[in-house]
Amino acid sequence: MKHLWILRHGKAADGGPHLADVQRPLAHAGREQAKAVGGFLRERYVQLDRAICSSALRTRETTEIALEAGQFRVPLDRTDRLYEAAGTDLLEYLQELKDLETSVLLVGHMPGIGELLSVLVTDKDDLSMVFKPGTLALVTLDVEHWSKLGKGKGELALLMPATPGH
Repeated sequence: MKHLWILRHGKAADGGPHLADVQRPLAHAGREQAKAVGGFLRERYVQLDRAICSSALRTRETTEIALEAGQFRVPLDRTDRLYEAAGTDLLEYLQELKDLETSVLLVGHMPGIGELLSVLVTDKDDLSMVFKPGTLALVTLDVEHWSKLGKGKGELALLMPATPGH
């Protein structure tokens, strides 16, 4: 059994004409959302083996703040492969994980994470669940090896919307 925590990055600051999308930082509300997620995970004694996020600044900040708030000391992969990745790209990345890692936090972007969730909990690859910034989901996966991840292999065990007012 594997556990995949899927988190959409917190609310990002508005971009400007001189700021590339990948460089957009978190807004204050996004920082608070990330802290709330980390606290939620800590209060529930969640164990993580690894965290993964895209190379975009807002996902890196979300991940780092959540890990710090949750007091997690786990390896963190920051990768360009997850920026603007489709659900199938995210699935392929997850299929490459080491089998010793049973609980993983994935921080990404819409629509990719919504597509990934839909693929994992249904047998459809043309659906997408909408994640507002700061939303967290837990998918339990009835697989022994990450390489066996696929359509309908997961069950949505938790869906936590972003903290109220953010």
